[in-house]
Amino acid sequence: MERVVVIDFETAKNPYPCQIGVTIIENGEITDAFMRYIQPPKNEYSQHCTDVHGITPEMTKEAPEFPELWPDLQELFSDCIIAAHNAPFDIKVLTSTLDYYGLDFGQEQIKVIDTCALVGKKKLDVACSEYGIPMTNHHNAFFDSLACAQLLLALQHSEEPSSQEKPQESNSKYHEAITGDVLKKDLTNANPENPFYDKKVVITGVFNRERKEIATILKSLGADVDTTITKRTSFVCVGQDAGPKKLETIDKLNEKGCNIITLSEDDLERLFNKWYK
Repeated sequence: MERVVVIDFETAKNPYPCQIGVTIIENGEITDAFMRYIQPPKNEYSQHCTDVHGITPEMTKEAPEFPELWPDLQELFSDCIIAAHNAPFDIKVLTSTLDYYGLDFGQEQIKVIDTCALVGKKKLDVACSEYGIPMTNHHNAFFDSLACAQLLLALQHSEEPSSQEKPQESNSKYHEAITGDVLKKDLTNANPENPFYDKKVVITGVFNRERKEIATILKSLGADVDTTITKRTSFVCVGQDAGPKKLETIDKLNEKGCNIITLSEDDLERLFNKWYK
């Protein structure tokens, strides 16, 4: 089975995005998932869109614009199938944004799977309910892309709808998104001598601590907590079952001259014990 990249866009003012969620399926399993806020053109929003997803201009005023994210996304989209729920909408957002910024997709054809069409045009939350897939934070791009990926896997495994069954808690090790204020850097009370001060830090994998707790501690130390590895990343905290795509990205960037340092959970705890009071 080809690698599948499941996407979900939330828009600020149609058709321009303010958030993207990505979930990766490799060999029939979810191997990675992440979310990024995107500053839309002029950081303008329609009230209708904000009413749907709750994202405001304040939340994206310091987020990267789409051209800054595109090189990583373009590499991610190469040699894969793109899937989405109501895929024509998400593909339209993608192509319209590329056109707006004068960017090239880099491929003549895009292979697309639309899970909405596969379930008879049912809304994502309705289809997930029928297949016993738990949905949290609907219209958050991270959770919607993850739910869409789980739905696609259920469909590919020919599972019958189980609407009579009570949805179980998700066992996915990627369900815990790092979102909100913890992604906003704050140097106010941080010790500039600690190694995380004003450094971009990404968290991947499963830890004994909750990922949100790790992110909160890092923020208190002055870290710029991020969800995507780029050439500006300084540290990646690597837990169990870390996303292989993220690990591959680290290797590729370091081969190009970057100096991204990976920290195991033990490394992280030792640094927390030294610097976090």
